[in-house]
Amino acid sequence: MKLLIIGMLGAGKSTLAYQLAQKHGLPVLRIDEISRDKETNSYYPLEQQYQQLDDFVLKHENWIAEGCQKYLYERLKPTLVVYLKVSRLTAIWRFSKRFFQARKLVGKQIDPALPVQAYHYRKPTLKKLLQWDADNKIIRQEIEDYLSTGDKCFITIKSAKDLRELFRILDGE
Repeated sequence: MKLLIIGMLGAGKSTLAYQLAQKHGLPVLRIDEISRDKETNSYYPLEQQYQQLDDFVLKHENWIAEGCQKYLYERLKPTLVVYLKVSRLTAIWRFSKRFFQARKLVGKQIDPALPVQAYHYRKPTLKKLLQWDADNKIIRQEIEDYLSTGDKCFITIKSAKDLRELFRILDGE
C-alpha cells in the first residue's frame, strides 16, 4: 500500500496517517517536515526536498505520506490518494487545538511519530492561523487540480461514514 493523505490545514492528515501507520505497521513521510525547517519554518532548497522524498520512497516498498506541498506529492506514485475534505469550522478548530496542545509539549520528550509535536507551537504557526483562509484557498485549488489530472485512484473523506469506508478498503487489501 502506497497511501497519500492530502487536505487543508487542520483536516486531520497527521492524525489519520498516525492511526493507519500504527494499524498497518507502515512508515510515514510527513511532507511538511521534509520541506521546512522545524525551528525556523523556512523552506529547504528544492533539490534537498526532492532528495529526501526520493530517498524515502526508494527505502520503503509500502508507505503513508501526508502533507500540503503539491509540488512534492505530485512526485509520489501512490496506489490510493485520500482527500480529507472537512468543513472550514472543523479544520480551524483542529488547527487551533493542535497549536495549544503543542504548547504543553515544549521542552518534553515525546514519541516523534505522534501527530502533535512541540514545534507546532511557534509564531509562524500563529501567523498561519491568521492566514488560514487564504492559504487553504490555494491548497484546495492545488488539490482539485492534482486530482483532476491523470488517472489517480482517490477517495474523498467528508464524514465518519466515508472514513469507515476507507478502513474497509484498506483492511481488504
